[in-house]
Amino acid sequence: MENIKTVADFKRALTIGKELTMIHHMKLSGYDENKKPIFSDADPVKRIVKRVLSTQVVFETPEGKESWADFPKASKVILDGNRVTYLEPDTRQFKGGHLNSEAESKLPLIPMLTYIFN
Repeated sequence: MENIKTVADFKRALTIGKELTMIHHMKLSGYDENKKPIFSDADPVKRIVKRVLSTQVVFETPEGKESWADFPKASKVILDGNRVTYLEPDTRQFKGGHLNSEAESKLPLIPMLTYIFN
């Protein structure tokens, strides 16, 4: 079992062939009475490390496709033992979900996806 405490630990733990479980936390589940989106966790899926680059990791999906992920900044990640959770600014309340970087930097961070070392 991995003990991830830093982003550097996360990078070192990503060896070619390593299997992880990924959970996407922003699956659209419907809309509330005010027509605001409701998000939930998607079903966990397996990812296998295919390549590790200096700023990104390449996973292979069960369908044989590549899935790329940038390494997070330390300020935008929760590291908890064998779990690494990427955080993103909560832009859900804004039409289109995008703001300029200065405005986004003032928003609270919410979980976007989690990788779990098996």
